[in-house]
Amino acid sequence: MLLDALTKHIAPFLSGLWNSVVLWRSLALAAWGLLSVAWWQREHLRQWLMRLSQMEHDKRLFLGVDEIADESALMGIVDSLLDTASLSRTGMQVLARLNEYLGLESNQHLSRPLRDAAVDLRIALSAALDFTACNFFDHGEAADGSDCFCLHPEFNVDQKWPVDPMDMTRFDHYVKQLDKRAVALGDRYRHYRRAVKRKLHV
Repeated sequence: MLLDALTKHIAPFLSGLWNSVVLWRSLALAAWGLLSVAWWQREHLRQWLMRLSQMEHDKRLFLGVDEIADESALMGIVDSLLDTASLSRTGMQVLARLNEYLGLESNQHLSRPLRDAAVDLRIALSAALDFTACNFFDHGEAADGSDCFCLHPEFNVDQKWPVDPMDMTRFDHYVKQLDKRAVALGDRYRHYRRAVKRKLHV
């Protein structure tokens, strides 16, 4: 009885509110707002998961690079090229393995800055390998026990004496070409390493 009396008392107020356009518009706007927030959060989570997956993929690729030649090893090869115009067979194999690794389609970075830096590094690696393949020759044993390859030892006064002055001029020409490629290799590796640190924090 009390419930019936209460219902009859408030019915006129509820009837007007229930039929109000303002009420339904407000409810619709509230529902739209909630749906928008839910969609934004879902999209935000999806993008965050994608970035996390991308970082894990790129980190795995960098660790592969670092396993073949870490910074110390690669810069040691560059220093050997610049200081003595020589390269051990081990060093040559390291450059070749790194060049092959970066060239595989499955080893392409997903991050654009890392991908671009890796492409530049591979270009520098290929240039250095092409030059050494044409201009380095077996000449004794390297410090690591493997064969040592030197830049045109027949023109190098440190490898052969006497040397014709014309041959010395030729050697200087080859040294300039080698230095250009070795410096580029070092620069491209450092650029790649800085990009890795900025993007992957390793």
